[in-house]
Amino acid sequence: MKSRGVIVRFLGTFLVVKSSFGQQDIVASLNSLSVPATRVSVTPPPKPILKVAVYFPEQFDLSILLSAEKVTTEVFRQSHVDVDWLNCPGARSCDEPAEALQFRVAIHSRIKEVVKDRAQARLMIEHDSLGFAIPCGVTDTVCLSYIFYSPIKRMALVEGTSVAVILGHVIAHEIGHALLDSNAHTHQGIMQGKLPIADLERFLYFTSQQSKHIVASLVARNQLQKK
Repeated sequence: MKSRGVIVRFLGTFLVVKSSFGQQDIVASLNSLSVPATRVSVTPPPKPILKVAVYFPEQFDLSILLSAEKVTTEVFRQSHVDVDWLNCPGARSCDEPAEALQFRVAIHSRIKEVVKDRAQARLMIEHDSLGFAIPCGVTDTVCLSYIFYSPIKRMALVEGTSVAVILGHVIAHEIGHALLDSNAHTHQGIMQGKLPIADLERFLYFTSQQSKHIVASLVARNQLQKK
């Protein structure tokens, strides 16, 4: 993920069906007015829950992380997904069982801390990479993403933008790769290949098609986990 872009807007299409009535139909419909209407309450299906454990250095500013998580939560809320966070500072293991943690986000200061191949690390640095996600199948119990804090902090300083806002969008973007596809980049919204700093006055979201895919993926993962 890197720099510049667009905001997605969601438009709904509504189909209006007109009925034609004959004379008998009119009488029947008028007579039916005296019959009390039966109200049917439709309970919407529960939102799928995205469980995320965030691993970060002990010296990391927790207030920035909590603010970033609010941004990520809002991005997924727009896709009708709730996010359940578990924060794991330093080398301390999280209390929740590993099999219950679907997504793990590891925050590191620099790319070289994670990418040991020098040529690959140099290429990522040249392209201002802010993070990457390991390919994750529906049957995988844990998905892993890496976030690089130093380039995010530097970008926020140069662009005069909130570190937490950039971090929150990067986390959402990388989790999006795990849920969608490694080649899920689009020309608009949160999955743009380059982070559109100019557009971060408003949140970036997943497209409606991506949102449907994310919900279906989470539902499938949760069902497999219960078996």
